[in-house]
Amino acid sequence: MSTRQSSIGRICSSDIPGSIMPMDELVFWDGAGQVVARKDEDDDVIFLWTGEPVAIVDDESVFAFDGRHLGWFLDGWIRDHAGDCVYFTDDASGGARRPHRRPRPARGARRPRPRRLARQARPARSARTTRWSELSVGPAFFRQ
Repeated sequence: MSTRQSSIGRICSSDIPGSIMPMDELVFWDGAGQVVARKDEDDDVIFLWTGEPVAIVDDESVFAFDGRHLGWFLDGWIRDHAGDCVYFTDDASGGARRPHRRPRPARGARRPRPRRLARQARPARSARTTRWSELSVGPAFFRQ
């Protein structure tokens, strides 16, 4: 299998046997420039870089598997309930000043997904800020 970096910063795998469409992967970086998580564009699950499934993206909302509403996924940014920036993707627009991205460590194998529980109602969305959230280092956002 060969991989390449696309023009918008997503990783594409186009030589998967039997595949007719490339798989695009979003990579999430924290406020310190460390890679934290990944999500296939054709899947709604976010996995930590270590392989642990931690969240579900539904429309613009980010939910934990236990149903808690964690925040929002807008314009390539995951934001907390205050509208502050938590993680960014390579093609994020607006938001906080992005740090220099550090080299990616080896990724972990994906682990089985937990059972999905009923979801909380989505709260009203706060105005977007250009501040970094206190939850923007490592996987803290997903552990809240």
